[in-house]
Amino acid sequence: MKRITYLLALVLIFTSCEEYLNVEPETEFTDANFWKSESNLESFSYGLYPNFKGYGSGGFFGGDHFYSVNNDDVIALDQRLELDFPTTVPATTSGTNWSWAQIRKANVLIEGASNSADLAQAVKDKYVAIGRFFRAYLYWEKVKRYGDVPYYDKPINSDDVDALYAPRTPQTEVVDKIVEDLDFAIANLSDDGTKVKVTKWTALALKSRICLAAATTFKYHNVSGADVNKLLNASVDASNQLMESGKFSLHPNYSELFSSEDLTSNSEVILVKIYNENMKHAIPSFIFHEPFFGFSYSAASSFLMA
Repeated sequence: MKRITYLLALVLIFTSCEEYLNVEPETEFTDANFWKSESNLESFSYGLYPNFKGYGSGGFFGGDHFYSVNNDDVIALDQRLELDFPTTVPATTSGTNWSWAQIRKANVLIEGASNSADLAQAVKDKYVAIGRFFRAYLYWEKVKRYGDVPYYDKPINSDDVDALYAPRTPQTEVVDKIVEDLDFAIANLSDDGTKVKVTKWTALALKSRICLAAATTFKYHNVSGADVNKLLNASVDASNQLMESGKFSLHPNYSELFSSEDLTSNSEVILVKIYNENMKHAIPSFIFHEPFFGFSYSAASSFLMA
């Protein structure tokens, strides 16, 4: 009888420990518990926003927003123009745009949100849409520089040798994937009035820009396999949706687009980055007051001045 009692006691001890041993850590995230909370997905998505061009994205004073260094915009008339156009990608990605870390981050968000068993479908679709928006944006940056590039629609790990050495995907196919991502984003992102996060309107603007640029590039460089008319029509359709929404209009004072402290109420702005007043920058000073930076000749030539 005593033996049976001891055995029962042991069974109770081990079964009572089961719940305790299976408790997930409260001070750290795992892949199993991270994707259960919308706030976690929101925080993760914020890590993709620094990919937008501008101060803080690794560029020199926001660089290509107001000057170009690989053309004659910044070369004085009495200087000899020497431009460097490398034709090969070095083994290291330092100083190049051949990094895939941010595309992987977008794919991680897409996969994590898609597979979450704890979130409502609308919430999952929202964050998948954010991930697909940034994947489209990042892949277009790749296509602009390299043309054909390997296409990944899921996270790639260091032991995925076949994927790491995958051949390049034709740029026409990559652009088709980009448009698919943006169409999903347009259908599932918020259409409210926020201008500090990506929305349906941000996705429409990006689709319009990419489709127009891709179509004209493919046309004038005779890229095989390109459906130029389809891309042009997609650009027109996205632009029309933006204009007919009634949410945006041209701002009458052009200089205020660059000199205003707050653009969230500007009728022409679709997406804005607000700088923390404790994390200062000097972009307006460099644009408006320094003699060696300013509005470029090519930018001025893009407008019909009255």
